Amino acid sequence: MFFFFLHLHFLAYQGGLTDDTQAWRDVREYGAKGDGHTDDTEAIQRAISDGDRCSIDCDAKDVRPVTVYLPSGSYLISSTISLSPGTEILGNVSFIRVEASNGFVLMSTQPEELPRLVAAPSFVGGALLASSVYTGTQPEWYVDSGNHYQSVRNLVVDIRKSSQKTSIAGIHWRAYRGSLLDNVRFYATNPASEPSTTQLGLYVENGSGGVLSQLMFIGGKYGLYTGTQQFTSSSLHFKNCETALYIDRDWGLTMQKTVIDGCDTGVTVGLQGAGVSWLPSLLPAGAYP
Repeated sequence: MFFFFLHLHFLAYQGGLTDDTQAWRDVREYGAKGDGHTDDTEAIQRAISDGDRCSIDCDAKDVRPVTVYLPSGSYLISSTISLSPGTEILGNVSFIRVEASNGFVLMSTQPEELPRLVAAPSFVGGALLASSVYTGTQPEWYVDSGNHYQSVRNLVVDIRKSSQKTSIAGIHWRAYRGSLLDNVRFYATNPASEPSTTQLGLYVENGSGGVLSQLMFIGGKYGLYTGTQQFTSSSLHFKNCETALYIDRDWGLTMQKTVIDGCDTGVTVGLQGAGVSWLPSLLPAGAYP
C-alpha cells in the first residue's frame, strides 16, 4: 500500500506532466538492446533525459516526472547513468513469494526475470546509477535536500567485471524524501577471491528520508556504505561481503529484518556515530567486529 501511494504521489510531483512530456519510456524505443554485448549506456541515458529534463544547474526542480522501463535482458554499461529528480527506473518482474524458515521475506520475484545492468570491463565512473553527480567544477548536480521522488525497482546491478581498485559502486544514492530502492540485487567481486577489491554495492553518503526494501548485497568490500539520516529499511540481505554495513554517520535509521551471512564483519560504525533502531534481525554469531 505504501509503494502504491508513493507511486501516485510521485506522478503528481510538482504539478504533474507538461503537455509535451512522455511519462512512460521503454529503453528499447531509445535504442537499448539488452543483449549483453551492445553498449546501452547512451540509450538508457536518453530515455531518462529526453525532453530537456533536469540535470546540471537546475537546482533539482523538474515538473516532468517519468517512468523508465527496462525489459528483461542484460544491459552493458560503460559510464555512469545519471537520474533526474522525479525519475522512476522500473524493471520487468514476475512475482512469486519466497519466505525463509525464520519468516523473513528475502525476495518476492523471480530473479531470472529481472533486467541486469552490467558494468563493462572498461567502465568509467563512480557508480552504474547515480541519483546526483559530482563534477570538477561544483560539488554535485543537485543538493540532496531538493532531490525528491527518485526510485529504482526490480533490477540486478552487477559491477564484478569493472576495476577492483577504484571504489566503484553499483548505485550512488544521494536522494531525499520520497525516494525508494526496492527489489534490487547488487553483485560485486567476492573479497575471498579478490582481497584487494574496493567495489561496493550501495553508496549513500548523504540524503534524508527514504525507503530501502528487499535489497540483496552479494560480495564487495562493503555491501552498504551509508552516512545519511531518516532512512527506513526492510529485508536487507548481505552475503559474502568483507563488511556488510558501514555506517559512517547516521541518525533516525530504522532497520528491520536484516540478514548478514558469510561476511567478515557485520556492522562497523564510524567515529561520528549513529542512531539506529534495530528491529527483529538475524545477525549470525561473530558478525559484529
